[in-house]
Amino acid sequence: SKVATDLQKLHHDLTEAQKRQMLGDERRRIAQELHDRVQQTLFTMGLKADWVLERLPSDSPLVRPLRNIKKLASLGTAQVRDAIFALSSSAMQEGGLVKAVLVVQDNGIGLSPLVLQTYRDNATHLGLTGMHRRLEDLEGQFLLTNGEEGGLIVKAVVPL
Repeated sequence: SKVATDLQKLHHDLTEAQKRQMLGDERRRIAQELHDRVQQTLFTMGLKADWVLERLPSDSPLVRPLRNIKKLASLGTAQVRDAIFALSSSAMQEGGLVKAVLVVQDNGIGLSPLVLQTYRDNATHLGLTGMHRRLEDLEGQFLLTNGEEGGLIVKAVVPL
């Protein structure tokens, strides 16, 4: 009967929606774990390598291996960030980000005018470069400015 067919279709649609929801939740959980654990560990490794490098004589045979460790930590951080973006962009494509305008300001000291102009060419500013690239991929805008009272203002605009 038509009622039975309609009920079967409704049940199928509900099951598919539940599967999509579960998949989106799992992707978000994995992305959060990657950010909170792996990316932070790699970032900390780079900071520790810097700390040791600052204390070593420049002619130490350990300088080169420590710089390599720092580069690997930076590369790992970028790779994890790409994986996080891939996981979260799937959620966005499924309706997680329909329309967005985002502005964030920290309470630090901001960035020098030179860094504001050249961060995309500087390997130490991978986070800013990655955000800029992702917004360009979405045909959006990424703006960095210093706040009047200090701090860095990051503005990301994603078109509808």
